[in-house]
Amino acid sequence: MKSRSLLDSFRFALDGMVHVIRTQRHMRYHLVLTMAVIGLSVLLRVTKVELILLVLVIAMVLLAELFNTAIELAVDLVTEHYHPLAKVVKDVAGAAMLVATLASLAVGAMIFLDRPRLRALIAGGSLHTPANILHVLLAAAVLIAILVAVTKVRGGKGTLMRGGVMSAHAAIGAFLATTVYYAGGGALAVGAAALLALLVCQSRVEAGIHTVREVILGAVAAVAVAVLMFEVLSGGNGGR
Repeated sequence: MKSRSLLDSFRFALDGMVHVIRTQRHMRYHLVLTMAVIGLSVLLRVTKVELILLVLVIAMVLLAELFNTAIELAVDLVTEHYHPLAKVVKDVAGAAMLVATLASLAVGAMIFLDRPRLRALIAGGSLHTPANILHVLLAAAVLIAILVAVTKVRGGKGTLMRGGVMSAHAAIGAFLATTVYYAGGGALAVGAAALLALLVCQSRVEAGIHTVREVILGAVAAVAVAVLMFEVLSGGNGGR
């Protein structure tokens, strides 16, 4: 058997993720919930330890869904007819998914239902602690990555690495340009970043990989997410 390169392994892993997102609605639900959790983590100013716990339980749930799908496919490959043991295998895999989900809900509840944070938020006051710029950046990057991936897969056009109804390259360029603005970059730095973002968009169109509509959609989505994270969820103190 021919050995795979690291790039091949990465591409095959992306193909597997595409299949799961496209065929498993529960995975799409998990990704939407992931976006909500990441947004809340910025809004409620979770600590570094709490953020690490959230990342771990999110990864645990997504991994459980991936393994559950792989097990179901393997069982279906082995037998096309009903078999009691096949049902047990699928049920056990589903039970593992349930345990991971319940554990993540418990961790999320303990972190997000912290009374001082909720009281301050409900009262309309300040959470007093400024948003961590690294936290905001990572959260925004995760939101954009999920948004682009789901849009590409659900659109049924292109792959995660090439083509699709939304340009990932345009989204990255627009996000970086917006980040430079919120990081307090001067007019020259912001202008240069915006120009680079435009050049990236142009290159995708000229190469025939994306249409003008697709690069605009990617750029607008990235800017919207960046503004949401920096201006709304972080209270306008995400970097400026």
